[in-house]
Amino acid sequence: MTSWHFPMPVSVLSRVVHVAADPMCDIETLSAIIKHDPVLSLELLRAVHSTVYGDGRVFLSVRHVVDFVGSHAIRNLVLCLGVRSLIPNSRYHQGQLGAYWEKFLRSAAASRCLAQHLHFDEAQIEEAFTVGLCQD
Repeated sequence: MTSWHFPMPVSVLSRVVHVAADPMCDIETLSAIIKHDPVLSLELLRAVHSTVYGDGRVFLSVRHVVDFVGSHAIRNLVLCLGVRSLIPNSRYHQGQLGAYWEKFLRSAAASRCLAQHLHFDEAQIEEAFTVGLCQD
């Protein structure tokens, strides 16, 4: 089964990342930006229902997803989804793409665990995750 990923406008991704990075980030503003892009909205809803975040809760709105996950995690998710949307579906064999993402997610998870072990604050932990994701 092929999973299709539609491109997301860079302007929307950039705006979400910029707003989410602000320590005074307003959940309503962030949700409103995300809701203007149906592909991003769908991908975030799909991601939050995955095994990474899925704890049995059902989220029916972007607002609830942003509130549950938090602005720093939303920024990281949007970065991941944005990069993934730039990779053409037909260019990579599904197994190769899976191995590619697994490597980066392992680095990100290890970075997050290290930051938690070092008692970093929540924002620094999420930044460590992003750095781990982008390394290589």
